[in-house]
Amino acid sequence: MRMVSCTLARLTLLAALTLSPAAPALAQDAPSASETALAREQHNEGMAHARAGRWPAAYGAFARAYALVRRPLVLLNLAGAEEQTGRLVESAEHYRQFLREVTSGREAQQRPVAEQGLSRVEPRIPRARFILEGTRPADTYALDDKPLAPAVMGSPLPLDPGTHTLVVRHAEGELGRITFVLAEGEAQDVRLTVTRPAAPVAERTPLPEVRDPDAPPREAGILPRNGEAPPAAPARDEGGGLLASPVFWVVVGVVVLGGATAGVLVATSGSEAPFSGNLGSIPVR
Repeated sequence: MRMVSCTLARLTLLAALTLSPAAPALAQDAPSASETALAREQHNEGMAHARAGRWPAAYGAFARAYALVRRPLVLLNLAGAEEQTGRLVESAEHYRQFLREVTSGREAQQRPVAEQGLSRVEPRIPRARFILEGTRPADTYALDDKPLAPAVMGSPLPLDPGTHTLVVRHAEGELGRITFVLAEGEAQDVRLTVTRPAAPVAERTPLPEVRDPDAPPREAGILPRNGEAPPAAPARDEGGGLLASPVFWVVVGVVVLGGATAGVLVATSGSEAPFSGNLGSIPVR
């Protein structure tokens, strides 16, 4: 309550000085008469809201006024409204800006006000240190939907009190997200391990068989059933005669094929489970 009363007293003191014609502006493009008039209206509106304790509305009015005319005393009032609405980081920076830019003249009489405001705000600012695992240089970061520089990782980052959300992204999409809450004056380590999607395993296509063009052609035959030794290849008759006769080998092939097929039928027609341990017959080609 005492802080609010002090702020109101300070704002009342500054109201008569803020947009008076004698108050010099900081280095900027000179605002038009219409812009100056609107800024005065916004400033007066902000004063009315502040006196009534409507600090969010006062902040909005002071922010619009300062966007129109960059007067140092409007900046000081804006810092006071930010202090009252929990925008502590902005408030501290604007108090510092006032002290940095106002060193002489009538506005310099308000330097003690800015110094006191800064001394009140700084201890209230919380800080978060982001400790991330599994990140890569190409990853991007966003804090409360605003881009965040990778250089802040691992260092205490001043933030306003309240709820914040950190998101890590890459080309393939979101890699990790964490939401955390900071109280005034708190220092917190925020840890996050990112999870990357597994890389797809490429299917290997079998290479086509390469045959030696000079190799003799393969002989067709009958595959053996499970557990049986392959049939011996018939010996070649190098000297001619019956074994060299093509008619003889055609007859032999028909007999062998018929026997093998009969064996398959017998093996699959018993009490055992159908097709158990049986490759079946493969026709001769």
